[in-house]
Amino acid sequence: MPKLIPGWLARLHHSGPLGHGPHGDVAAVARQRTLRDAADWAIVVNRRDHGPDRPVTVADVQLRAWEDFNLSVSAEDAAAELRRRCG
Repeated sequence: MPKLIPGWLARLHHSGPLGHGPHGDVAAVARQRTLRDAADWAIVVNRRDHGPDRPVTVADVQLRAWEDFNLSVSAEDAAAELRRRCG
């Protein structure tokens, strides 16, 4: 008897690798939103724990992304998001 898979999983499987097609676009947008949320959260936690004088670092964003959102972020992506957030 063939193993049945849910419809959404079958569509994902047949859409090709993530990053291409409609599912890839959704994944990219979700990743960008999560990175933005991680950067915002890193700023809040940094100010709460260390005060407004300590700058937020790339490592702070990477830590928040991993611990709070289970997202692995490169240093370049974290730095770019920090530039967008902090100027």
